[in-house]
Amino acid sequence: MLGFARGLGGGGNESDDGDWEDSSLNADMSFDELLETEEGRFSGDVHIVSLVELKASVGDGWAERADRILLLADGVIRHHIASAGFSMSYGETFALVFPDLDDAEAKRRAAAIADELGTRLLGEGFEGACIRLGSADASELMGEDGALDVEALDAAVDDAVSLPPPTRGPSTGGGGRKVGAPRLVARSSGRPKGATGGWKPMARRNEAGPTRSHAITPPGRDGGSGRSQDAAPPSFTLSYFPTWRAAGEAVDVFVAAPESKGAVPEAARIAYDAQVVRRAAGTLGDPPTVMMVAPIHFASASEAGVAAIGVALGDAFRDRARAGLLLEVMDIPADVGVPMLEAAFARLGPFAKGVFARDDLRGRRVQALAAAGASAVGIDLAGGGYGADLPDRLAAFAEKVAAPGRVASYVWGLRRRHDAADAIVSGFAMINGVALKSAEARPAGRLALPRERLMKVLESGRRQGG
Repeated sequence: MLGFARGLGGGGNESDDGDWEDSSLNADMSFDELLETEEGRFSGDVHIVSLVELKASVGDGWAERADRILLLADGVIRHHIASAGFSMSYGETFALVFPDLDDAEAKRRAAAIADELGTRLLGEGFEGACIRLGSADASELMGEDGALDVEALDAAVDDAVSLPPPTRGPSTGGGGRKVGAPRLVARSSGRPKGATGGWKPMARRNEAGPTRSHAITPPGRDGGSGRSQDAAPPSFTLSYFPTWRAAGEAVDVFVAAPESKGAVPEAARIAYDAQVVRRAAGTLGDPPTVMMVAPIHFASASEAGVAAIGVALGDAFRDRARAGLLLEVMDIPADVGVPMLEAAFARLGPFAKGVFARDDLRGRRVQALAAAGASAVGIDLAGGGYGADLPDRLAAFAEKVAAPGRVASYVWGLRRRHDAADAIVSGFAMINGVALKSAEARPAGRLALPRERLMKVLESGRRQGG
């Protein structure tokens, strides 16, 4: 099934028993139904942006890099579409529909998408690679069954114009596309997810938490000593990944995904994380009706880190954080033992409903993280790096976490529907990723989504190879 998704401004349905409006999860929506609008049938052009030439240029390396490339492309498209249209992906080709815009503005946005993709992807230096941009009448792309005619889409791609790669150099000048260092990177992940209904509440030592502001320093192995922080954190934007939780059979958790405008210097991680936590907590209602996951670096679990988080939350957001915020600790050093992990998680306890800990797909730290008191242990697949054996590896990870005395498991960044289905069958307590639903500009309300119904939608992707 080719799933269409509304742009970032679409939002979700907040009722407990409604569908996700404008969602790629709606597997019953046909191409024909997509083109229906409140004013009648949409009869304009479907705009097409394709990376087929980039795929050919990358060659054998495409399989390894496709996830990162397509995640970047998805983010660019959603940014330009905003709430004015829909996008559909078929492999490395994207179809764009703008029912709310006139032809001129629709063409401008499609061209802006192609231009930015050229700037961000072709700067990798793939010789001869171009972005293809074209359009076709909606009726020409519709099959008799109302679904998209894939052969017609391929023909439209063949007829599309190939935009030349950006000019080399720091700038093309005169408003042209700039090409800097390679930009082929995934969106900042930081999408922590999942746990079962049996989450272990964190012990709240020092219930009031630190309130004084101190010079922020990176953590040493003693939990806070080190040189003064002198690097300013980069600015960032936040989007939120809707996350399905098995315990409530609902989408009632959102994972904050920060995207910085530059690398986060090691010395600035504490200040950066504190602002991420504040903004994530600020999206929660009072009292919270959903839960929010905020990813933080291990440095922010130091004494200096929790002091910065306490100052950032202040009185305004501290109670909301305790009621609905889940802190996910990532980038945990390999040589940190259980006693130090336990102390780190306990320091974070007064500021959150629970503390998650991120491991790798091999699950090498599961036992230590669980023993240290993490509420849940999980993985983020946004960076790719996995192959056809992913179902087996997911099952093995979930089994490790579910061993007697262990905690709940979660997995973020699932791109393919059948992988999401396998994750649920394996017993993961929480899942998210574009296989479920793309990130949103603001988190929506709770949505009841029974396991049986969700599995039906996800299994449709397995039958269709998606």
